[in-house]
Amino acid sequence: MLSILSNHVTRQELFETMDLTNQSKNRAKYLDPLIELGWVAQDYPGKKTNPNQRYKITKAGEKILALLKS
Repeated sequence: MLSILSNHVTRQELFETMDLTNQSKNRAKYLDPLIELGWVAQDYPGKKTNPNQRYKITKAGEKILALLKS
């Protein structure tokens, strides 16, 4: 998931790439924990349902991704 977020993407684009449905249960299971850890940033923090909401990996997320790839 972190590698997909190298570019700003919508939740729908993210979940389509992962072959998941764009449902709140998938957001709660996969995306929300990464936001809470600070590995993923939102364009509109605190507004999960904003129609213009996009997500992107943070610097901390990039460090974790680099560790996972090595």
